[in-house]
Amino acid sequence: MARSINLSLTEELRAFLDETSDDGTLFSTPREFVRDGRTLE
Repeated sequence: MARSINLSLTEELRAFLDETSDDGTLFSTPREFVRDGRTLE
């Protein structure tokens, strides 16, 4: 069964997701970053 969640992000977190998920990065979309669930250190 598929589930979904809607979140409001802070500007800082949104900027981080945008920088972390783009062409030339490990994740092509913010959704892939969230679904992966690994901790980046």
